[in-house]
Amino acid sequence: MDGVLSLHEILNYTHMKKRVGVVLKLDFEKAYDKVNWDFLLECHKLRGFNETWCGWINQILRNGTVSTKLNNCVGPYFQSAKGVRQGDPHSPFLFNLA
Repeated sequence: MDGVLSLHEILNYTHMKKRVGVVLKLDFEKAYDKVNWDFLLECHKLRGFNETWCGWINQILRNGTVSTKLNNCVGPYFQSAKGVRQGDPHSPFLFNLA
């Protein structure tokens, strides 16, 4: 719904100001699942994040566990091997750095 409201605001603004514009919406299919951990950590280092920070991110990525939820039933926990976790508050930040 946020995307629809944002689009409406943009279109309304350009119409009121009599401006011409282009709206582009991108949808990255399974984007979080495709983030390579080594690449992500290298991006952090290249952007000047210190070793302590990179170590924390490495621990979050490699030592965290995930589960699936179906019909309100949580499945067994397992360790993921790639990507950033859906629903984790860190994930948008990590994805944007990659």
